[in-house]
Amino acid sequence: MIARTDAVATVHRNTRMTSIAVRTAHDEVRFVGLLGSAAYRQSVFAIPVIGARADEVVARVGAAVESHTGRAVRNVIETLPRDVVFEVGVDDLTDLVGAIVGLQERRIVRVFDVREPVGPWTTVLSYVPQSRFTAALPELVAALVSEHYGGETRDLETLVGASSLARISLTVRAGRLEDAAQLITSIDRASRTWGERAREALTELHGEVEGNRVWSVVGPTVPADYEARVRPEAAVGDLVNVEAMLSGSPDITTSFGRSIDAVDSEWRFRVFLRDRPTTIAELVPVLEHLGLTPLDEQPSEFVGEGATVYLDDVGVRVSTRTITDEQHAELQRTFVDLMTGAIEPDGLNRLVLSAGLGRRQIAVLRLYNRYLRQASFPFSANYVEQAIVRHPDIARGLVELFDTRFDPRWAGETDRSAAVERCRAELGELLDAVPSLDDDRICRAFLTLIDATDRTNAFRGRTETSIKLRPHDVGFLPEPRPEFEIFVCSPFVEGVHLRGGRIARGGLRWSDRPEDFRTEVLGLVKAQLVKNAVIVPTGAKGGFVIKASTADPADRDAVRAEGIDRYRRFVRGLLDVTDNVVGDRIEHPPDVVLYDGDDPYLVVAADKGTATFSDIANEIAAEYDFWLGDAFASGGSHGYDHKAMGITARGAWESVRRHARVAGKDVDTDELTVVGIGDMSGDVFGNGMLLSSRLK
Repeated sequence: MIARTDAVATVHRNTRMTSIAVRTAHDEVRFVGLLGSAAYRQSVFAIPVIGARADEVVARVGAAVESHTGRAVRNVIETLPRDVVFEVGVDDLTDLVGAIVGLQERRIVRVFDVREPVGPWTTVLSYVPQSRFTAALPELVAALVSEHYGGETRDLETLVGASSLARISLTVRAGRLEDAAQLITSIDRASRTWGERAREALTELHGEVEGNRVWSVVGPTVPADYEARVRPEAAVGDLVNVEAMLSGSPDITTSFGRSIDAVDSEWRFRVFLRDRPTTIAELVPVLEHLGLTPLDEQPSEFVGEGATVYLDDVGVRVSTRTITDEQHAELQRTFVDLMTGAIEPDGLNRLVLSAGLGRRQIAVLRLYNRYLRQASFPFSANYVEQAIVRHPDIARGLVELFDTRFDPRWAGETDRSAAVERCRAELGELLDAVPSLDDDRICRAFLTLIDATDRTNAFRGRTETSIKLRPHDVGFLPEPRPEFEIFVCSPFVEGVHLRGGRIARGGLRWSDRPEDFRTEVLGLVKAQLVKNAVIVPTGAKGGFVIKASTADPADRDAVRAEGIDRYRRFVRGLLDVTDNVVGDRIEHPPDVVLYDGDDPYLVVAADKGTATFSDIANEIAAEYDFWLGDAFASGGSHGYDHKAMGITARGAWESVRRHARVAGKDVDTDELTVVGIGDMSGDVFGNGMLLSSRLK
């Protein structure tokens, strides 16, 4: 009980106790102890003395008790830390309550500093938008307060109610705060939501209009696990990619990078796919083809209104110490092409990083590797591939030689022939240093083929790459060696055309021997060389195989449609490196450097699997404005229909049957002696011979 009415009471706290100091006219009397629990449970307005002070604060604010502002003032007083209400005088409490009420429904960060009347302790009230409040935020604010005040903190409390603001209160032992604005800024930055920080990062990088547009699309789709894993500032690139895919294009994209504090060899490869989920089992082989070793995967799904974007964030190890900007971009383009099937999945793609080669250059090396397999080279395609990858300097030298010989836009400091000799000399030094006999033989085989190449369409931007060879200059080719050879290679088709001379005829067949179709075609050429000698100077033959087939073998229409597509690709590859006749002059194909003379003669005919494709070949000839027109492919709408006219093995046999009957012979019972030119494995005459066992 206080004896004098003019006494002034103040309250201060230590770690465990509350003391009430009463200053009288003559002296100060201090009562030390704990406030009863009722002091914290009861309404402030029901506590003697303190209630009167609270009423005075309401009156000073000047708002009617039942008004919105009046109720807000009472609520603030009731919810303030009770010890603060006990400690602060009417003037300071009025200012504090008025400032807090002024914050209501304003989504901003504010900090209030309430010093205790006695002692070094200060109560700090931090208000943040309730939408930003997380379980980790109070500890984060406490750490920032401790940092800015330079002292320890205690009594951390939070209040999250119906207001749009949440309060974090604590007591700090320190002197006065030097820069309140800086503390507010720090708490504001620390308390911003992931989305707010992401939107700000987007607007900083792309401008306010574009940044807000991107966020309006992608913001609602960001999954919680992604927010927990990726800093908003580091997510800008991902968000831009996801927004583009949600808005319609493309179907697949990638990003490749690493954080500053990551191990030098460890990078992150991100794959974005629209409406197509993938698995790490599908990604691992593709990444390994590029020389990337997968370490971990962090998948996320961004579900939009009309599409879903699947993000696979894969940690990879890179063996290359440095990666140039061009390699960085080429690696991503190569990955996309691998995923879409635009290039073939093999280890040669490792040369993007190890040798700095591009997709076109690697496609050239791949073509020569595929040709070696067809040329009865003693090593498998996989073994050859490994040898080339083991020697990236040689791979780069081979490509440089090829580009120097055939790039139509080549512009070196010296003439082309001198540059070619320089490339060949540098390659020779590298080859002489190869320790393995197998590797030496393989790399020199590539050099031989490049030297024996007369033309290529590699610089015309085609999916199918074609080369025209001089087979007589390739010593490891089996006999007989034709005069000219065109080899076509792509992810979808491989084919070869062998021609015995400048004027030669022969058909193109749909081969079912992918491992050795050149051997098949070469065998048929042998027969053509003899058989056609009575018609044209010499013979020719071609064949192609389907790659990357997606047709159901039971669906004949689908199989035929796929065959037509591959046939078209093959024929275009042939015409890409063939001269044309325009008026009375020879016109060479565009973007093709030639090392042979004029060579405008190329005709094809129906053969196994292509009996109905002649019109298709002639259509392609028309596209190229090829001088032979519909004479390019015999048969079709404007030529002989072999089947309709009976010019087949069975038709020939029926003619033989009639001829024998006129001569008084029965071909089914009598022995007949015959002579002819042909091949038992596929020629009309040879197939006819198979129709009877009585022929000699």
